[in-house]
Amino acid sequence: MTVFETAPNLMDRTRSLRARVLACVVLTAFIPVPGHAGLFSSVWTWPKVHALVRDRFPSVSHVSTGELERRLTLSASESPILLDVRSAAEFAVSQIKDARPAFTEAMALAALAGRDKSGPVVVYCSVGYRSAALAQKLAARGYTNIANLEGSLFTWANEGRPLYAGTQRATRVHPYNAVWGVLLNEDLRFVSDAQKPQAGKTPK
Repeated sequence: MTVFETAPNLMDRTRSLRARVLACVVLTAFIPVPGHAGLFSSVWTWPKVHALVRDRFPSVSHVSTGELERRLTLSASESPILLDVRSAAEFAVSQIKDARPAFTEAMALAALAGRDKSGPVVVYCSVGYRSAALAQKLAARGYTNIANLEGSLFTWANEGRPLYAGTQRATRVHPYNAVWGVLLNEDLRFVSDAQKPQAGKTPK
Protein backbone atom coordinates (compact mmCIF):
# COMPACT_ATOMS: atom_id res chain seq x y z
CA MET A 1 0.00 0.00 0.00
CA THR A 2 1.48 3.35 -1.01
CA VAL A 3 1.59 6.55 0.98
CA PHE A 4 -0.94 8.06 -1.45
CA GLU A 5 -3.42 5.29 -0.69
CA THR A 6 -3.15 5.79 3.10
CA ALA A 7 -3.23 9.61 3.02
CA PRO A 8 -7.06 9.86 2.89
CA ASN A 9 -7.32 7.62 5.96
CA LEU A 10 -4.76 9.75 7.76
CA MET A 11 -6.68 12.90 6.86
CA ASP A 12 -9.93 11.35 8.12
CA ARG A 13 -8.30 10.43 11.42
CA THR A 14 -6.87 13.95 11.73
CA ARG A 15 -10.29 15.51 11.14
CA SER A 16 -11.85 13.15 13.68
CA LEU A 17 -9.25 14.05 16.30
CA ARG A 18 -9.75 17.76 15.68
CA ALA A 19 -13.50 17.32 16.03
CA ARG A 20 -13.07 15.56 19.37
CA VAL A 21 -10.74 18.24 20.69
CA LEU A 22 -13.16 20.96 19.61
CA ALA A 23 -16.04 19.13 21.27
CA CYS A 24 -14.11 18.95 24.53
CA VAL A 25 -13.28 22.66 24.38
CA VAL A 26 -16.91 23.60 23.71
CA LEU A 27 -18.20 21.28 26.43
CA THR A 28 -15.75 22.70 28.97
CA ALA A 29 -16.92 26.23 28.18
CA PHE A 30 -20.48 25.25 29.05
CA ILE A 31 -19.70 23.56 32.36
CA PRO A 32 -19.52 26.01 35.26
CA VAL A 33 -17.13 25.48 38.15
CA PRO A 34 -17.01 27.44 41.41
CA GLY A 35 -15.89 30.95 40.66
CA HIS A 36 -17.05 30.71 37.02
CA ALA A 37 -20.80 30.86 36.46
CA GLY A 38 -20.75 29.17 33.06
CA LEU A 39 -23.72 29.22 30.69
CA PHE A 40 -26.10 26.53 31.90
CA SER A 41 -27.40 26.12 35.46
CA SER A 42 -29.20 22.87 34.68
CA VAL A 43 -25.94 20.96 34.23
CA TRP A 44 -25.37 20.51 37.96
CA THR A 45 -27.04 17.89 40.13
CA TRP A 46 -25.79 16.65 43.49
CA PRO A 47 -24.40 13.36 42.10
CA LYS A 48 -22.42 15.35 39.51
CA VAL A 49 -21.13 17.76 42.14
CA HIS A 50 -19.97 14.92 44.39
CA ALA A 51 -18.32 13.20 41.45
CA LEU A 52 -16.56 16.41 40.40
CA VAL A 53 -15.20 17.06 43.90
CA ARG A 54 -13.94 13.51 44.31
CA ASP A 55 -12.40 13.52 40.84
CA ARG A 56 -10.56 16.84 41.35
CA PHE A 57 -9.44 16.08 44.90
CA PRO A 58 -9.05 12.28 45.11
CA SER A 59 -6.90 12.34 48.26
CA VAL A 60 -9.42 14.32 50.33
CA SER A 61 -11.57 12.49 52.89
CA HIS A 62 -15.25 13.33 53.28
CA VAL A 63 -17.77 13.29 56.12
CA SER A 64 -21.55 13.28 55.80
CA THR A 65 -23.74 15.95 57.33
CA GLY A 66 -25.30 13.43 59.69
CA GLU A 67 -21.92 12.21 60.92
CA LEU A 68 -20.71 15.77 61.44
CA GLU A 69 -23.78 16.64 63.50
CA ARG A 70 -23.07 13.58 65.66
CA ARG A 71 -19.40 14.52 66.09
CA LEU A 72 -20.33 18.04 67.16
CA THR A 73 -22.04 16.57 70.24
CA LEU A 74 -18.80 14.96 71.44
CA SER A 75 -16.49 16.39 74.07
CA ALA A 76 -14.39 19.43 73.24
CA SER A 77 -11.30 17.27 72.76
CA GLU A 78 -13.08 14.94 70.31
CA SER A 79 -15.28 17.41 68.46
CA PRO A 80 -13.74 18.71 65.22
CA ILE A 81 -12.72 22.28 64.55
CA LEU A 82 -15.00 23.70 61.86
CA LEU A 83 -13.55 25.91 59.14
CA ASP A 84 -15.91 27.86 56.87
CA VAL A 85 -14.12 28.41 53.57
CA ARG A 86 -16.71 30.73 52.00
CA SER A 87 -16.34 34.48 51.50
CA ALA A 88 -17.03 37.09 54.18
CA ALA A 89 -20.34 38.00 52.53
CA GLU A 90 -21.48 34.36 52.56
CA PHE A 91 -20.31 33.81 56.13
CA ALA A 92 -22.18 36.90 57.34
CA VAL A 93 -25.54 35.43 56.30
CA SER A 94 -25.21 32.14 58.18
CA GLN A 95 -22.87 29.34 59.12
CA ILE A 96 -22.71 26.13 61.16
CA LYS A 97 -22.49 26.92 64.86
CA ASP A 98 -18.96 27.67 66.11
CA ALA A 99 -17.46 27.54 62.61
CA ARG A 100 -14.40 29.71 62.15
CA PRO A 101 -14.02 31.87 59.05
CA ALA A 102 -11.26 30.64 56.79
CA PHE A 103 -11.70 32.67 53.62
CA THR A 104 -8.02 32.15 52.78
CA GLU A 105 -5.41 29.52 53.47
CA ALA A 106 -3.67 32.01 55.78
CA MET A 107 -6.84 32.41 57.85
CA ALA A 108 -7.20 28.64 58.09
CA LEU A 109 -3.61 28.25 59.30
CA ALA A 110 -4.15 31.03 61.85
CA ALA A 111 -7.27 29.26 63.16
CA LEU A 112 -5.31 26.02 63.53
CA ALA A 113 -2.14 27.59 64.94
CA GLY A 114 -0.79 25.83 68.00
CA ARG A 115 -3.10 22.83 67.60
CA ASP A 116 -2.05 19.24 67.13
CA LYS A 117 -1.90 18.51 63.41
CA SER A 118 -3.52 15.15 64.03
CA GLY A 119 -6.60 16.74 65.62
CA PRO A 120 -9.96 16.51 63.82
CA VAL A 121 -10.81 19.32 61.40
CA VAL A 122 -13.84 19.61 59.12
CA VAL A 123 -13.95 22.15 56.31
CA TYR A 124 -17.00 23.26 54.36
CA CYS A 125 -18.14 25.82 51.78
CA SER A 126 -21.36 25.98 49.72
CA VAL A 127 -21.23 22.63 47.90
CA GLY A 128 -17.84 21.20 48.87
CA TYR A 129 -15.52 22.26 46.05
CA ARG A 130 -13.70 25.20 47.64
CA SER A 131 -13.42 23.39 50.96
CA ALA A 132 -11.98 20.29 49.29
CA ALA A 133 -9.32 22.51 47.72
CA LEU A 134 -8.43 23.89 51.15
CA ALA A 135 -8.42 20.41 52.70
CA GLN A 136 -5.88 19.33 50.10
CA LYS A 137 -3.66 22.33 50.86
CA LEU A 138 -3.81 21.74 54.62
CA ALA A 139 -2.97 18.06 54.15
CA ALA A 140 0.09 19.12 52.20
CA ARG A 141 1.12 21.14 55.24
CA GLY A 142 1.00 18.10 57.48
CA TYR A 143 -2.55 18.09 58.85
CA THR A 144 -3.58 14.45 58.93
CA ASN A 145 -7.18 14.41 60.17
CA ILE A 146 -9.06 16.71 57.81
CA ALA A 147 -12.45 15.91 56.31
CA ASN A 148 -14.49 17.80 53.76
CA LEU A 149 -18.21 18.12 54.52
CA GLU A 150 -19.92 16.39 51.61
CA GLY A 151 -22.57 18.67 50.13
CA SER A 152 -21.31 21.31 52.55
CA LEU A 153 -23.63 24.04 53.85
CA PHE A 154 -26.23 23.69 51.10
CA THR A 155 -26.90 20.05 51.98
CA TRP A 156 -26.71 20.80 55.72
CA ALA A 157 -29.39 23.49 55.30
CA ASN A 158 -31.51 21.49 52.83
CA GLU A 159 -31.76 18.73 55.43
CA GLY A 160 -33.06 21.16 58.04
CA ARG A 161 -29.97 21.16 60.24
CA PRO A 162 -29.38 24.27 62.42
CA LEU A 163 -27.93 27.46 60.99
CA TYR A 164 -26.46 30.37 62.91
CA ALA A 165 -25.40 33.95 62.30
CA GLY A 166 -22.99 34.39 65.17
CA THR A 167 -24.88 33.25 68.28
CA GLN A 168 -28.34 33.76 66.76
CA ARG A 169 -30.30 31.16 64.83
CA ALA A 170 -30.56 31.89 61.10
CA THR A 171 -32.99 30.72 58.42
CA ARG A 172 -31.23 31.63 55.18
CA VAL A 173 -28.03 30.70 53.34
CA HIS A 174 -26.09 32.76 50.84
CA PRO A 175 -26.69 31.04 47.46
CA TYR A 176 -23.19 31.90 46.11
CA ASN A 177 -24.56 32.71 42.65
CA ALA A 178 -27.48 31.89 40.35
CA VAL A 179 -25.81 28.74 39.00
CA TRP A 180 -24.90 27.05 42.25
CA GLY A 181 -27.87 28.47 44.14
CA VAL A 182 -30.23 26.06 42.36
CA LEU A 183 -28.79 23.31 44.58
CA LEU A 184 -30.11 25.15 47.64
CA ASN A 185 -33.81 24.88 48.49
CA GLU A 186 -35.53 28.02 47.26
CA ASP A 187 -36.99 28.94 50.65
CA LEU A 188 -33.47 28.94 52.12
CA ARG A 189 -31.88 31.30 49.60
CA PHE A 190 -30.83 34.64 51.04
CA VAL A 191 -31.92 37.66 49.00
CA SER A 192 -30.19 40.96 49.73
CA ASP A 193 -32.17 44.20 50.05
CA ALA A 194 -30.71 45.34 46.73
CA GLN A 195 -32.19 42.25 45.05
CA LYS A 196 -35.67 42.58 46.57
CA PRO A 197 -38.41 44.21 44.45
CA GLN A 198 -39.13 47.74 45.63
CA ALA A 199 -42.64 49.16 45.96
CA GLY A 200 -43.64 51.26 42.96
CA LYS A 201 -40.86 49.86 40.78
CA THR A 202 -41.21 47.33 38.03
CA PRO A 203 -38.80 44.38 38.47
CA LYS A 204 -36.24 44.24 35.68
